[in-house]
Amino acid sequence: NHLLKSPFVAHPSTGKVCVPIDVSKVDEFDPETVPTLGQLIAEIDSFSAEDPSAVSDLEKTSLKEYVRYFEKLFLGPLYADLRKAKREMYDKFDAMQ
Repeated sequence: NHLLKSPFVAHPSTGKVCVPIDVSKVDEFDPETVPTLGQLIAEIDSFSAEDPSAVSDLEKTSLKEYVRYFEKLFLGPLYADLRKAKREMYDKFDAMQ
């Protein structure tokens, strides 16, 4: 049951965060380099900027690239499909008028 996890969940004993990976680059993936909860907290705490509140906590961490990849690979197409379905629904409604 360890082969498939939801993205961005933390392993209860290691604290490692489950991250989405590019399957075409699976041979380059090193699971020892994924962020841990402790690492993410340290990255947020050590972030320095003139106004740290102007930057989201995600942007302060090494998790941001994984989130961007997930948004591009999964969420972007999902949102596009939802927009298309919504347009089609409105078009059918307009045709009925």
